[in-house]
Amino acid sequence: MTIEMAIGKALDRLDPDTVTRLAVDLVSIQSRTGEELRVAEFLADYMRRGGLDVELQTFAPNRANAVGVIRGEGDGPRLMFNGHLDTSITGDEAEDYPMTGPLGAASRAHGQVRRGHVIGCGAYNMKGGVAAMVCAAIAVKQAGVPLRGDLIVAGVAGEIEKAPVKGIIRTYSGELYNGGGVGTRHLLNHGYLADYALVPEPTHMGVLRSRLGLLFVKLTTRGDMVRACFPEKGKTAISKMFEVLTALERDFGPEIAKHTQIHEDSIYAPGLSIGAIESGWPYKPWASPAVCCAYVDFRMPLGFTPRGAEQALRDFFDGLRRRDPELEVQMEVFLSKASNTTPRDSYIYRSCMGFYEKHVGRYERCTSPLASYSDDTCIMREQAMEAVVFGAGGVRYRGDADSEGLGIGGEAVSIDDMLHLTRVYTATAVDTCSRLRSELALSGRVPAGTDA
Repeated sequence: MTIEMAIGKALDRLDPDTVTRLAVDLVSIQSRTGEELRVAEFLADYMRRGGLDVELQTFAPNRANAVGVIRGEGDGPRLMFNGHLDTSITGDEAEDYPMTGPLGAASRAHGQVRRGHVIGCGAYNMKGGVAAMVCAAIAVKQAGVPLRGDLIVAGVAGEIEKAPVKGIIRTYSGELYNGGGVGTRHLLNHGYLADYALVPEPTHMGVLRSRLGLLFVKLTTRGDMVRACFPEKGKTAISKMFEVLTALERDFGPEIAKHTQIHEDSIYAPGLSIGAIESGWPYKPWASPAVCCAYVDFRMPLGFTPRGAEQALRDFFDGLRRRDPELEVQMEVFLSKASNTTPRDSYIYRSCMGFYEKHVGRYERCTSPLASYSDDTCIMREQAMEAVVFGAGGVRYRGDADSEGLGIGGEAVSIDDMLHLTRVYTATAVDTCSRLRSELALSGRVPAGTDA
């Protein structure tokens, strides 16, 4: 059987309705970060019924990765499909309200089909992608096509970027705040290494071979606790923080944006966002508080290391203090991830791109801001895996104007895009895993680096 015949046989096993139903079922199982076990058990059972060898890889209470494997003959490359099971918001209004406001239908763990989309908490990021990759793998298995290399399918916990941190009033600790790739790190460190990876993070159909790194940073300013009746307060902790954040957005942001890179696959634009500010007693605003904290997400440019990105921020704050000695900022990094790149001549990149153009159409450079995100492929490349991100489009509802009453923070994933993903993932898996390792020159590589 030729590779082309094997691909055709696997594609014939795909059923569009099955992909959609699986996405709806996954969305309907609540799986906030730290509580992924139930959806992992569901997915493990689903893959087992599809014929894959399955392991439920637990690594903390109420947390697990669901891993399915199609065994090859052993002389081919090992390919991993990898998608996360935890969701960007929790689906619990008491927890989500400070970020999203009131929840709507697309913000809750209840999957449903609406206007060509699956909607619900986690549909877009990224249970629609997980459904596509799992259905692709089952199609390969049920087609009975012989593979030389293994195909691994991993639904992982703890990708969503969050990390324990000590706040002013509340300390965020424990598994509910332990994300940023903990599931994939456990997966790779406990027996599931691969040569290549395909990850269906939502990219609006961009085929991306790079990802930006990140720093989560806690900033602290200090001042005097001054009662409102005193007219001369000086610079309070809050007013100092206001100046610091204004300077970050006005001066540091545009400077770091100069490191934007335009590649053949996408535009990679670094940036930063101010995610939270806390200070004082909300129930007793009688005085200007003595301490103020802000929390910043810095998406570092390609070519930057986490240490280099940290130093760039520290140098910026040192410059502020030289201009105004009262603007002293304490800085703490509480999550980091390196930026890195898969080589342009990587087989998995060329194969995925080729089947994109065959099954979707002519590829155009991705211009979505989602290209400038970070994800678990940053971790995979540290282990010398050549990883490509290719995922569906859809909607993340940002405000009242675009949410159609479905809830700010809610999600919808395009069914057409999921089906395109399933076809491309199926064809790429058969094509790649049917090759010999020697044919692809896979031996003793160094970790994928930052050179484009």
